[in-house]
Amino acid sequence: MQNIIIYGSGCKKCQKLYINTLEAITGKESDYTVEKITDMESIIAEGIMSTPVLTVDGKKVITGQIASIKTIQEILGIA
Repeated sequence: MQNIIIYGSGCKKCQKLYINTLEAITGKESDYTVEKITDMESIIAEGIMSTPVLTVDGKKVITGQIASIKTIQEILGIA
């Protein structure tokens, strides 16, 4: 099971990345856990300076942009 975390302040870009991530794993939810972290102290503790950020198993794979559903699926290897 892969652990996906979206870090963001709760802005529209962060929300869209979260929604795209959920749509990207539709039908494969049992293979992933998805968490959204909006607490600024937690975000800073991870060394994140620009949001949104998408991590997969602790590795930052998208920073400062909204990835498409297809791009997220490609990153996860389910495209």
